[in-house]
Amino acid sequence: MSLVSVIVPCYNVSSFIGNLSSVFEQSYKELELILVDDCSSDDTWQKLQEFKQAHSDKRIIVHHNEQNLGVGLTRNKGFALSSGEFVVFWDADDQIEPDYIEKMLSQLNQKQADFVCCAYYFHEGAQVSVVPVEHELLESKTTLEIKHHFFNFMCAVWNKLVRRSFIEQYNISFPDSAYGEERVWTMQLVLNANNIAFVEEPLYHYFRFPNSMTSWSNIRVLDGISYLLQFSEQLFHQKGMFDDLVDEWKLRCLYDATKWWFKFPNGSDLQCQFALRFYDFCQKQNIELVWQKYPFYVRAPLYRLLSKKLNLKLRWKLKCSYNCCKALRNYNDIFGAILDIAQKRSKQQ
Repeated sequence: MSLVSVIVPCYNVSSFIGNLSSVFEQSYKELELILVDDCSSDDTWQKLQEFKQAHSDKRIIVHHNEQNLGVGLTRNKGFALSSGEFVVFWDADDQIEPDYIEKMLSQLNQKQADFVCCAYYFHEGAQVSVVPVEHELLESKTTLEIKHHFFNFMCAVWNKLVRRSFIEQYNISFPDSAYGEERVWTMQLVLNANNIAFVEEPLYHYFRFPNSMTSWSNIRVLDGISYLLQFSEQLFHQKGMFDDLVDEWKLRCLYDATKWWFKFPNGSDLQCQFALRFYDFCQKQNIELVWQKYPFYVRAPLYRLLSKKLNLKLRWKLKCSYNCCKALRNYNDIFGAILDIAQKRSKQQ
């Protein structure tokens, strides 16, 4: 049996250490558990050592970072400490179906894939929903088609099991970023892969807790957004995908901007800095800040006129672009505010 490394970054997760026992309840038994404490301010490190002692018959590595690195670099450290032929990154405050690794590994080997991705359960308070693998991905007949559906790919790291050799071959890693590190990592997986597999069944339970949300009063979050935008453009170019994805990518940048705008404190200096950085980025990439200026075929639901069987790729592309434009119609005031802030800066200069 092949060794699977389960890598768990740990920061102030003292109350969730008991969850880690579920790793050894997996139906697949050839596992090693890598636990990396990122300089927690609670007693996480002490409990991790106690956990290892209590499971002395298991293959467990515990490590304490010398300084706080953030979740991305902590996952990189966990990978460096691991030795499994396959790796998976889980979070300490979530739960996993007992056959997660068995089913994921089976599908990965069956498809001879570089990585496999599954659906998952989303828990927020008392509400539970299933986040499925998008049908466009499941219907794709080739990896190239999957790559063209890139923007439908879920960016979470914990619903993916990956071949170690694939990660090492393409030097795939998490950036030193306070935002977007999972999306950057997933981009590298998808655009470098020769074969991708899916499990339609939800196998992971993701819990969203109020205190686990990103702090949008941190300048490093703004830096992370800037890095994410630049990285995506560069990677698409590097992999020869940009010409095929450029229109949708531009619309997605605008769509993401509407979400980011509201998360920064309203009227704050950070929100103003975001507006200026995003405006400069759009100027450089020739992205129109007014959705009405995009071509008619993007703004109208023309995809409905195309047959799914005869023109699936074009139909999907038009549908995604139309849905983005449809959503952006409600946010003209945001782009107006961004333009106003940029114009004020221009006058001051």
